[in-house]
Amino acid sequence: MTSKRFILGIISAALTFSIGIYVAKFNFPTGQFEIYTSVDTVISNTRPSPSRERTFPDVRDTKTTVAGKLEIVKTDPLNWKIVLSGKDVLTGKGLPPQIKKEVKKRITPFDQVIVLTEATGTCCELGPFRFLGLRSNGTFVITEAIGDGFAFHPQISATDKYVKVRLRDGRESSGIGRVPGGEWIFENGRVRKIK
Repeated sequence: MTSKRFILGIISAALTFSIGIYVAKFNFPTGQFEIYTSVDTVISNTRPSPSRERTFPDVRDTKTTVAGKLEIVKTDPLNWKIVLSGKDVLTGKGLPPQIKKEVKKRITPFDQVIVLTEATGTCCELGPFRFLGLRSNGTFVITEAIGDGFAFHPQISATDKYVKVRLRDGRESSGIGRVPGGEWIFENGRVRKIK
């Protein structure tokens, strides 16, 4: 009796695999619906998609400037660097900065000024920011990081002499605690807080 059950079990398993198993999968990000007709197909299609895998270095932001190509590069999961004309300008840890504003007019002594902002990964809307002053001869000035967290994104304005960043104070997005704002002027390669 036991051998008959064993043989019937083997035949049943063989029939199940020979017919094939139909499996449906809905891919939410792309909105595609796929039907797999065998176990082998399902297994081969469950590997991570190459488009979803992060490879490093990963260029996050890029801009053509008067001093050459500016790139924000994530070098590995925890580190980033700013590259100008193929040369490293600055390296850092955490979330990489992004190009927030490009001031294309001449602001003495620079031919172009870029405001870089960083995300915090916390409950603030914006992390620190920097000014990057560029000259057409390839020289530049980059400021230290300003602030450590702000409640709102900046308002950026410029005259012929300076670039001004204004950040309103307010509550963190979580509603806990007050985050100070202020106004900063970037003039002649230096930063000063005016409010």
